[in-house]
Formats: sequence, C-alpha cells, structure tokens
Amino acid sequence: MRSHVTNLVVLMVLMACSAVVNLHPPGIYRQPGNLLVGAGLLGGAVAVALRRRRSYALGMIGAGFAVLGGLLSLRNLVSTALPGYPILWIGIGLYLMLRLSLNLHAEKEALLKARAKDRQKTFDDAQQDG
Repeated sequence: MRSHVTNLVVLMVLMACSAVVNLHPPGIYRQPGNLLVGAGLLGGAVAVALRRRRSYALGMIGAGFAVLGGLLSLRNLVSTALPGYPILWIGIGLYLMLRLSLNLHAEKEALLKARAKDRQKTFDDAQQDG
C-alpha cells in the first residue's frame, strides 16, 4: 500500500512543478492561476505523504485545484495558462481524485479486517478460558 501512496505523491509533485516551471525558455510562470494550482497540488502531496487523519481530504482538495485550473485554462479565465492541453489537467486531476479515493477505501477495508480478526481472536480466547 505504501508504494501506491508514494506514486501519487510523486505524480502530484511533478504536476505542481509543471504548473509553475516553464522549460522552454527556462523560467517560472507568474500567472496567479498557475501559482495557485502549483501550491494546491504541492500542499496536497505533502498532506498525503504525511499520512495524517485528514490527509486524503487535503489531497482531494489539491487534486481539485488541478481540475479547477484546467477548467479555468480551458476558458482563459483568471489569467491561468497551464502548459499543455487544459483537458489533460482536468483528466489528471480526476485521476488523482480516483486514486486517492481508492487508496482511502483500501486502507479502511484493511483496518476493518484487522479489527474483525482481533475481535475473533479475543472471542476465541474467551471461549478457551470459559
């Protein structure tokens, strides 16, 4: 499970960097929309990497910034000029949301199985003692 989270964090960091850094010519995009998308994705990646209680919710918000940035870039609103096609940013943001929700579900399922196994062990121990 840890490698899935690591892959998501790396993808979120790469997308945050590509929203802010221009490769040809080298420089930084100074549009407020690009900086907001980059900061949102980077913040979401840090939250998911820390694996705290609300980390997946913050990761979803960060992925939502990518979707919102793609929509704003598609309509040329709020001075957002994300590199590449805007539909790509929308697709990647939705993919990140999907993977985050699947990882959260898998972690909750594993926790429920561990609790059920612990309950069964406790029940078996009580049966042996009784």
